[in-house]
Amino acid sequence: MRPAGGFSGLLAALAAAGGLGLFPVGGSLTARAAQASQQARPLPGFGNPDGHAHVPAAGRAVNTSHPTQVIGTGTPGGCTSAAVVGAVAKGGIIAFGCGPRPVTITLTAPAKVVNTAHQIVLDGGGLVTLSGGGSST
Repeated sequence: MRPAGGFSGLLAALAAAGGLGLFPVGGSLTARAAQASQQARPLPGFGNPDGHAHVPAAGRAVNTSHPTQVIGTGTPGGCTSAAVVGAVAKGGIIAFGCGPRPVTITLTAPAKVVNTAHQIVLDGGGLVTLSGGGSST
């Protein structure tokens, strides 16, 4: 059942009641939007602008200059899924020797983290992408 006066009557009644915050009363919608944006508070900065957040020891950067394992022998051919899975299973600091160009290694099996390893760190030097190939298993 529609109220008397139809939809236009309902809009007029809402506007007369102060708009209920939904409809502009006095002035255009564009003018009200501009006024609202001028009154808006600036958003807080992203990240840690003051630089004083505590980072627990387990979350801090690790020195990877002396890896315990290196995947590959200097060419992309040595950087295989099996090599990554094997290295992760052993744990330690793992670096990649896949050559000077970016490479993507598509994992064909899960790289399972074994709880007996003290730490597992993978350092691709900004050149290695590990892909699941669209699978989660």
